[in-house]
Amino acid sequence: RQCIDIYRKADNKFKLLQAILGRVYLLNFYKDYQMAISYADEGVELAEQLKKIVSLGKLYKYLHVSYDSLKKPTESLLYYKKYISVNDSIQNKSRIDKIVKTRAMFDLDLKSKDLSIQKASLKYQKNQIYFLVIGIVLVSLLSALFIWKKNISLRLKTANAELQRMKIE
Repeated sequence: RQCIDIYRKADNKFKLLQAILGRVYLLNFYKDYQMAISYADEGVELAEQLKKIVSLGKLYKYLHVSYDSLKKPTESLLYYKKYISVNDSIQNKSRIDKIVKTRAMFDLDLKSKDLSIQKASLKYQKNQIYFLVIGIVLVSLLSALFIWKKNISLRLKTANAELQRMKIE
């Protein structure tokens, strides 16, 4: 109780909420349900104000237990439904976060694979270009060699023909 008073005076709402949660738990444990309800109501307002969903769910559960122990089924059922609703939303958020994370990992993996495929394709294209250039160079060299040989052969024939003509003359 002293911690709650200290946190109220210090206006530390987060610590106050934690202290109230602990106090409500202990009051339920020691079966002081009326006092637990009064602290829990304060905690619910604070949790809603701070948007602390997990704490709100715990307080709803404590309120359900307190009202159930006081044989007040209407209030007990009301807080049980609220507890289930909050708990489901927490679990759904957790599932959604997990799905989003899994989807992000899948997309990242897919992009990584696409990138490696693009790199392999680019490497293949570069290799094709290298082989094409080497092929063109080889064909050009062979053509030049063939033309050169033809040219020499033609010169030799011309020179032989002139030699023969000179011999005949």
